[in-house]
Amino acid sequence: MKTIGIGIVMLAASFSTLAQDAAGTLVDPTYACVEKMTRDWRLSAIADKVALAHGASLKTVRGLDRAANAEERAAVALWLERREQCFAAGGYYRFTALTPQEHLAVYQSFEFQQRLLVNLEQGRMSYAQFNRRRLELAEGLYWGI
Repeated sequence: MKTIGIGIVMLAASFSTLAQDAAGTLVDPTYACVEKMTRDWRLSAIADKVALAHGASLKTVRGLDRAANAEERAAVALWLERREQCFAAGGYYRFTALTPQEHLAVYQSFEFQQRLLVNLEQGRMSYAQFNRRRLELAEGLYWGI
C-alpha cells in the first residue's frame, strides 16, 4: 500500500500541460509551476516568512509572531491565487497517477492549506501559527495520520 506520505510529495509540487520526462514517464506539472512561482518577485515580501514550496524549508522558515502587514497581505493573496493555478495544473496527473484515497488526501490537504492562507491574509493568524499548522499537516501526512 502506498503511504499518504506520497500525497505530501505530490502536494509539494502539486500545484497547463501534462509533462513527460525523457523516458516518457508522467511527471506532475505542478513541480514546474511551483518552482516558477517561488521565483516570482511579487512574493518577495513573504518569501522569508513562509515556505513558498514544500520541502526542508517548512522546518527552517522563520516563525514571526505577528500578522501580515498590508504589503504582505497582497503577496499572500497572490500566493493563494498562484497555488490554485499550480494545483489545477497537476489535476490530470493526480487523477491518473493516484488512487482515489490518495487523491482525496492531497485535495483535502491543499484545501486546508488554502484556508490557512486565507486566515493569514485576513490577519486572523500570525506567521508562526500558519507555519506551525502547515508543518503539523505535512508531518501528519508523512506519517499517514
